[in-house]
Amino acid sequence: MKDCSANAQGLREDYYKNLWESKAWGTEEPNADENLRLDAIRRLIETDVIPNSGRRLKILDLGCGRGWLTRVLSQYGSTIGVDPVSSGIERAKKLFPEIDFRVGDANTILESEKPCSFDLIVSSEVIEHVPNMKKGHFLESIQRLLSVNGFVILTTPRAEVWLDWKKLGKADQPIEEWISERALDALSQQVGLVTIKRERLAVRKLKLNWANNILASRFFTLTFSRSLDSFAERWLKYYCGLYQVVLLQRVDLTR
Repeated sequence: MKDCSANAQGLREDYYKNLWESKAWGTEEPNADENLRLDAIRRLIETDVIPNSGRRLKILDLGCGRGWLTRVLSQYGSTIGVDPVSSGIERAKKLFPEIDFRVGDANTILESEKPCSFDLIVSSEVIEHVPNMKKGHFLESIQRLLSVNGFVILTTPRAEVWLDWKKLGKADQPIEEWISERALDALSQQVGLVTIKRERLAVRKLKLNWANNILASRFFTLTFSRSLDSFAERWLKYYCGLYQVVLLQRVDLTR
């Protein structure tokens, strides 16, 4: 059993080492897919987190990978990036040597930082790679790291479109266990995190389902080119959204 676990860890390290060195996922700047999520993260920070915090933030980027998002988050306060895969942290330190990057996870940070240390924790495209049986513990660890009334921003693909995604034949990461909006809300509430706001993000050119096919079609683009924020486009983007971007806030369960 121990040998199997060590072998799985080695395979995971090899997978991510190749990923972070690739042209699509190894650059200093975010790619198109990452920029889509970044826009939503920025909106939530600037419209909800900062106005309700009243100070320069202490931020944790949990599952930071190569560190591009950690670098962006550092514009809003002091920031730590942490990832359990050493190759990601090696890449991050090479790209952004001025930022505090650490190998580990939420439990590692709990050992080095006091509980309730962070005003904001961002975890982008991470929880879907946490086994379902450990997702509750993952969220509980986040809750313990948050300051009173602190915020969490999670981005993750929606389990509601998992079957459509599988039909595309896209390569999966070593662990792929997507979570639905309802399940994420329920798990979060159990550990004292309340959903404040949620956005869905559609990848326009991805032919994920019938709504995405319409959104990606040349006819739709030409027809609605003068009204890109039309009701039809907003509805289609919402319906076929691949990603959910969720703002959570810590609540006191003892009250």
